[in-house]
Parts: sequence; C-alpha cells; structure tokens
Amino acid sequence: NAKTVGWTTPVITDSVHTVEFQPAWYVPSSLAASNVFPMARADSLSLYRQGFETYWNGRAVDSRLVPWDSVSVREFRFVQRPGPSNPLGRVKFLMHNSYAILIHDTNRRETLADGRGSTMSSGCVQAGDPAALAEYLLTTVNGWEAGEATAAWRGGPRRGVKLDRPFPSHFVYL
Repeated sequence: NAKTVGWTTPVITDSVHTVEFQPAWYVPSSLAASNVFPMARADSLSLYRQGFETYWNGRAVDSRLVPWDSVSVREFRFVQRPGPSNPLGRVKFLMHNSYAILIHDTNRRETLADGRGSTMSSGCVQAGDPAALAEYLLTTVNGWEAGEATAAWRGGPRRGVKLDRPFPSHFVYL
C-alpha cells in the first residue's frame, strides 16, 4: 500500500499491559498529515461524519467551521471516537514501546480474510481474532469469568482494563 510504505511493524519484544474496549483513535501526526488532513481539505464534512474530534492549537473546534485551505496540519490534533469508522475496531491491546505499536481489532475484517490485513496497517498489528485474544488475556491474567470479555468486546461503554501483570509478546516476521 503506497500510503503505508515505510510503516512496517518492527521486530520487537514487549508486553501487553491494558485491554481497551470501544477505543478512541488518537491519530499520530504522520497519519494526520498523510490521511486525515487531506480528507478534511477535500470534504470539509468528512471529519464530522466519521466521528472525529478536532483540536486546533489545543482547543476543541467544530471541524465543519475550519478553513481547511488556509491552515497547517501542525496546528491540529485529531481523535476518532469509537464506532464503525474507527480503524482500531472494538478493542486495542496497549503496550509500552518507543514505536507506539499496539495490537488492535479492525473495522475492515475483510482485509484479514483476503490476506491484505497487514498491508492495510500503518505499523500496528491487527489481531486475527481480537475477541478471543481479549477473552484469553482477561480470563488467564485477570481471572475474569468465561464470556465476560467477549460481552465487553461486543458492546458497552469505552473501558480500559489494566492487566494484573504484563503479558509478554514478541513480533517477528517469517
């Protein structure tokens, strides 16, 4: 994918420390410049329709009122609320690393089914079965009852669950 050239996931060892259901997406500045800002310039209503919160020099603003052709992307931060347009899907698995890499669901499951999932990512790791991963982590690490994590994945409020202990992970390509 031409938009994600150079955004491959590095080989890293890390640990998952939090499972967040119905996550918001805090758009990295590189993706704001290459994807979100051009989208706003092309269609001033697009951010509003796709559930983005827009911050101009640190202040929340109505994206429909921004003069997109006369401002700089460096003045803005974007947060996409949970929902069907959010590329993180229904759950993300947070880790501490200098790359800001995390594991997440996706709102485009078909890209995993046809093998294009990893090429659609901007460096993070899309989980093949995020509901099962959440269920496994929260039952084995935090002692949740079977089905509790799956129910949280299916719906409910935005919720971050800190794991009782970090869960080790290692990313490598074969």
